[in-house]
Amino acid sequence: MPQTLDMGGLIKKLAMIEEEGVAFYASLARHTTNEKIRKLAGMMTRAEKIHQIAFLRLSAKIEARRGAVKPADKLSADFRQYILALIDHRIFLSPEQASVTAGNLTNEHEAVDMAIGFEKENILLLRECREIAGIEAKRLIDKFIEQEKRHIIALQKARVILSQPV
Repeated sequence: MPQTLDMGGLIKKLAMIEEEGVAFYASLARHTTNEKIRKLAGMMTRAEKIHQIAFLRLSAKIEARRGAVKPADKLSADFRQYILALIDHRIFLSPEQASVTAGNLTNEHEAVDMAIGFEKENILLLRECREIAGIEAKRLIDKFIEQEKRHIIALQKARVILSQPV
């Protein structure tokens, strides 16, 4: 039986993905010996936590409205399959896996590259979600897309710093 997904469920999945980011960056901060990477990972942990909380609040609002108005947020079967494929084939599949992965990385270069991949995945998923989001969700998603872009820039700067001789 195909998995069902509506806008409220989709927003909950976005919150879960942010939770994976929290776990990854927090673990990276605990395991790195590079102070600059530790600070960057700490900042990223806080940003991902803010995103997670905002998505959970938005999901709760959507669920609360569901009883008051007829839901108009059912997703088409094709779009639902596409979104679920994006969600199911991302770097991390749970917060625990994200934490373990970060703890097992062999060096900071690998960690930064993985983090950039994670942020790119988030941008792709957020852009797709934006297409079917309501006004309030669109504003939040737009804000987070811009923040994710800044995260990639910060991670790229970290990559450059790591490449410089000590």
